[in-house]
Amino acid sequence: MSAALKETLDGIAKHLQEMRKDNDTSIDELKKGNEVRHRELQERCDKYETNITELIKSKNDLVRQNELLKERTELLESLADRPKGNVIKKMVEEDVHYFEKWMRSGFKDRDAFDAREKLQQKEMELQTKVDTVTAGTALLGGNAVPKVISDQVDRLILKTSGVVDAIVPKTVGTPDYHRVLTISGQSGAWAAELGSRSQGNAPNTRDVKPTSGELYAFLYATKESLQDLAFDVQSWLVNDVAESHAVKLATAIYNGNGSGQPTGMTNSAPTSTADYASPMRAAAVYQFVSHNTIDTSSPNKLTLDIFQAAISTLAPGYRTGSKFAMSSLTQGIARRVKDTTGQYIWQQSVQADQPDMLFGYPVFTWEDLASGNTVDGLIGAFGNWQRSYELVNRGPLTIVVDNITTVGTTKFWVSRRWGGIPYNNDALKFIKNAD
Repeated sequence: MSAALKETLDGIAKHLQEMRKDNDTSIDELKKGNEVRHRELQERCDKYETNITELIKSKNDLVRQNELLKERTELLESLADRPKGNVIKKMVEEDVHYFEKWMRSGFKDRDAFDAREKLQQKEMELQTKVDTVTAGTALLGGNAVPKVISDQVDRLILKTSGVVDAIVPKTVGTPDYHRVLTISGQSGAWAAELGSRSQGNAPNTRDVKPTSGELYAFLYATKESLQDLAFDVQSWLVNDVAESHAVKLATAIYNGNGSGQPTGMTNSAPTSTADYASPMRAAAVYQFVSHNTIDTSSPNKLTLDIFQAAISTLAPGYRTGSKFAMSSLTQGIARRVKDTTGQYIWQQSVQADQPDMLFGYPVFTWEDLASGNTVDGLIGAFGNWQRSYELVNRGPLTIVVDNITTVGTTKFWVSRRWGGIPYNNDALKFIKNAD
């Protein structure tokens, strides 16, 4: 662990300890009837929470930077370990070199482009068997981004977006991708040794097909910056594309309208209708839990009961591997919630690669969710994300260049096709801040 990362983690722990100390004191002051002192201490708690949020962002940035360096090394080493590994490694390194040279020239350097094409031909001649960016696409050459860079972008998206990482996207090779979901199993019964057996009902299945569109990042750089050898073109491309794609994907998963983009989880508004109620919820409609019938608190206040309701409402078969999601602001409120014994339910992580925990379940940040004090807002979600939503990508990460429309500036259109749709709407529950 780097010194900067350790210092950041220590800072989070220190501010959390101070926040809890002031929060405990403010509760005691409120019980004594000293509301002015209570408000003063809560304002101090708010400042601590702001500092914690900023430190967590810094921690995540440091983790992503470390991960990016690690991925660069591991990807090349994994390629080198394959048959003809040394040849492949050299080819990949050359491809990245010529790709960067091609970019720095504003995609005018034909020699660099031709060099990539020759590498592609060499790959075909050697009949190297390597994982490709997508089925039927060569490892090298053309307008496709080199596999090493493309994989770095994909992996950095997972580190940047908690919801994309939780869902675990998959790569598909066809625009007509379907997935079938069985939403009710076979019936069962007891029978004596020689008793009759009845055949079960036919399974109730649902055909799920993600809606899709092209997700692009529109980057630009000046001619001078591209020609400056101190400017790390590869890191700039990887970081900016990954960050842009991660944010857009997270929002599309939340409320995408399905027109040239994924269909989001809340495109069809979640309802309070329980699983297997009659009539059943529509295929794309999730259930939400609220304060109604759970507690009598204000809808502006997160409580212990509302979190427990999300867990208990989810069928036991989905709880293994489940995670909580909430925005940074909601996490700040949740960090002050106590159980019936007066203990804080939030367990802060003390390791860079470990998530915070709530009731023993991991928590990740999803900023598209409403803040915890939003009346009638969807302030959190809990469930098995991988089973609740289908997220796929198709085709290589490609680049289109524009060095004409703005003199002295080169624009990069970096895109890939993504699709998504609610899959199993019983596998996840939203938390709504409403009575």
